[in-house]
Amino acid sequence: MSPRTENQFEAMRMKSRENIISVAMNLFASNGYHTSSIAQIAKSANISKGLIYNYFASKEELLDAIIKTGFAEIDQMLPPVIESENPRATMVSEIETVFQNYQSNFEFWKFYFQIIMQPKIFEIYAQPLKTFLSEQIVKLSDLFKSIGVSHPELKARTLAALLDGIGFHMIIDEDYPLDDVKNFIIHNLIQEEQK
Repeated sequence: MSPRTENQFEAMRMKSRENIISVAMNLFASNGYHTSSIAQIAKSANISKGLIYNYFASKEELLDAIIKTGFAEIDQMLPPVIESENPRATMVSEIETVFQNYQSNFEFWKFYFQIIMQPKIFEIYAQPLKTFLSEQIVKLSDLFKSIGVSHPELKARTLAALLDGIGFHMIIDEDYPLDDVKNFIIHNLIQEEQK
């Protein structure tokens, strides 16, 4: 058997890091950030505490990595508006992407909605979250402008609040009718302006 290459070692490091993040995210969401210890994360991930510290200097750094990863994922769901021959179809596609992400990344969203409501955590991330969400509102406003709706910024803020509420309800109600709600939003926030 030949020795591992640098690429193989890097892939192993990335896999270990992703495993630590995934386990920590689940524990933070189910037990709370402050009650979850590095020792619990290590035990759940079947690794040593020392290995966690090879990747993250502290539990705070681990939380920060999770939240920044989430911000990046959300940012990718709403890329900057580009000229489109059919901006309405682009908007529908963006909304479908958000809902698909809610379904495929349920554990992240469970973590996100639970962790952000913890007062001490919210205090730390309030300003970066406000800045990040403001950027998302601008993107949504640009999408609404591109399809010619009235009051694009107000519609963007309404859609953002709806998506937050939907995410929260999806977490607490395992039978939440996600597809029905998605179709209702598409019809009532996008299609209505077509009439």
